[in-house]
Amino acid sequence: NHIQQPIQNTSLTEIGLYRINMDLLIFEGEETRNFYPLTLTRPAFSLTLGTCTLLDQLIKMLKPKKYSLIVPNYLCRITSKKCKAEVNNPSIEDETTIINGLVRINNSSIEDLLKKRRFVAFSGGRLVIAKLGLNDARELLHNGKIDMKILKDIQRRVEKLNLSEECLFSFPWELVVGNSDAILNQLFNIDNEDRNINSGIKIIGPRNKLFIEKDVRIEEGVIFDTRDGPIYISSFSEIQAYSRISGPTYIGNTSLIKSAMIGSGTTIGDHVRVSGEIENTIISNYSNKAHEGYLGHSYLGEWVNMGAYTTTSDLKNTYGTIKINLENSRINTGFIKVGSFFGDNSKTSIGTYVYPGTRIGISSHLHGHILEDVPSFTIYAKSLGGRNSEIFIESAIETQKRMMERRNMEQIPEEVDMLREIFKMTKDERSTAGVLRNRFSFN
Repeated sequence: NHIQQPIQNTSLTEIGLYRINMDLLIFEGEETRNFYPLTLTRPAFSLTLGTCTLLDQLIKMLKPKKYSLIVPNYLCRITSKKCKAEVNNPSIEDETTIINGLVRINNSSIEDLLKKRRFVAFSGGRLVIAKLGLNDARELLHNGKIDMKILKDIQRRVEKLNLSEECLFSFPWELVVGNSDAILNQLFNIDNEDRNINSGIKIIGPRNKLFIEKDVRIEEGVIFDTRDGPIYISSFSEIQAYSRISGPTYIGNTSLIKSAMIGSGTTIGDHVRVSGEIENTIISNYSNKAHEGYLGHSYLGEWVNMGAYTTTSDLKNTYGTIKINLENSRINTGFIKVGSFFGDNSKTSIGTYVYPGTRIGISSHLHGHILEDVPSFTIYAKSLGGRNSEIFIESAIETQKRMMERRNMEQIPEEVDMLREIFKMTKDERSTAGVLRNRFSFN
């Protein structure tokens, strides 16, 4: 379900590093918890930034001989199914580069690091990259996991480096904030194919910054604004009349833009349907925002459905910085515009309003005004007089199945097993939030 991307960044190739000529092992660190609920259903390296996932960008830029992945055990089967790689049982047969899935690969410090031979590099105590010989790499991977105790011994034998905090993504809003620059970087050197464009289409800015793949349908009355960056439209997508799209923006395969106003810094995945106003937002594959309403500075997981006139707020009336609850702490994002983060399979009803900095859990249903985080598998309707209730796991599974069938997709056993496991993992989250384990009602 990765977005098929046209990534063309050349910063690593320019310094002779476009092939690292060794095995690559990409792992999950504890910091992945900061990205919940987005990373409850996927490894952090499967998060989207710009035109592709973090994993896709790593592989395309480093071009290793082979790569393997380390993820939480409950994500092993689904990750193996989607990523087509060795997962949690890597065969180490050569010197290996071990890299954190949240690395900022375009960071200049990372590029310089990859020139070195043997080292371990940390950022704020978190492992970023280690380049190790065969024996050290095998010793470090104990029972398919990175053994931090063994790492302490290894770092006595190789060079130990301390990197800045900017070398790793630490929080989900950093993906949204960096999305515009990521699209610019990834499309920097791409070759434009000058396809025929309807005479009724208006292009404001450089014409060669509009990239249209084959079999894209664009109706008359559409405006493209490329003054601030490129616009890329993937195959089989449709842009309906009276839409206005500003770059940098990326639109994935087979997506439908229904008379929308799309602002800069927006990524729309594959098989997505959108309308209304969208700005600086990442929408993952198979999600819907098919009606009026505003969606800004937010991240939507897969199979999310936003009801008509659902609106996310991304700005306080005081213009103060947005704060977000993470791991029982109140974190100041440092930004005045931060929207919401919707976990996979979450749904909003008609006229839902979501306040800034909220996190919406996996498979949850929203009604009314949402002023706080919503646990996974929760029906939330406080502002309408309802008492928050737990969504029965069988109901959540059936709802996902029905939505997939509407897109001619088959629900696979790995998806079902993962949902069941996440339901158990998030039990305490619902209990702490006072979610009732009964059938939902407004009375």
